[in-house]
Amino acid sequence: MTILDSVFKRYRPSEDKLLKYGFTKKGASFLYSFEINNGDFVVNLSVVGDTVLSKIIDKEFGDEFIGIDAESYDGAFIGDLREEYKSKLEDLREECFFKVPFASNQSNRLVEFLYNTYGEKPDFPFEGGYEDAGVFRYRKNRKWYGIIMNINKSLLTKKKDDTIRVDVINVKISPEDREELLKIDGLYICYHMNKQKWISIILDETVPDSLLFDLVTKSRELIINNKK
Repeated sequence: MTILDSVFKRYRPSEDKLLKYGFTKKGASFLYSFEINNGDFVVNLSVVGDTVLSKIIDKEFGDEFIGIDAESYDGAFIGDLREEYKSKLEDLREECFFKVPFASNQSNRLVEFLYNTYGEKPDFPFEGGYEDAGVFRYRKNRKWYGIIMNINKSLLTKKKDDTIRVDVINVKISPEDREELLKIDGLYICYHMNKQKWISIILDETVPDSLLFDLVTKSRELIINNKK
């Protein structure tokens, strides 16, 4: 994960705050620049929708500097440069962005649906690198009916070149429905849970909200009815 992605992973921009901070609007983009390393490098940021893009220019040579996230670049100089770059991005994030529960927009729409329908919000009970994993519980018996995690897509698709990270939700199913459900694009053999009683749903807009909400609702009903 790049420094930029790690800083803005669960944040969304406020257009009013971007403009107040000093961004300029050009078409659908909001643009802003700042310098690091005593002016030797200029960072050009663009915010398009919910996406933040960054290009670092080495002012001496006029070329893009690509070493900020490259593992092959190390040493004190690049370490200090990364720290300053990250610190500047975090300051900007605190001024212009607001936090959301999960990385994907579809995940956050699901949060809104479940809260508006049942008054239930996710909790985040894990530590040790799993702080982003959110659990949905039926409020009366506190049993899980869903858990959203941000994982490498290859863990679902089993394709080594699927290196991007995606939000997924595990939901409970009736075992007799499993084979038919797994024929649907965006539904996978469950990651990290019982593979007969749970499935994983990728939350990248592959699955329509209507189907996603229906599967989560059915998972909740299975929990309420204590079906094992």
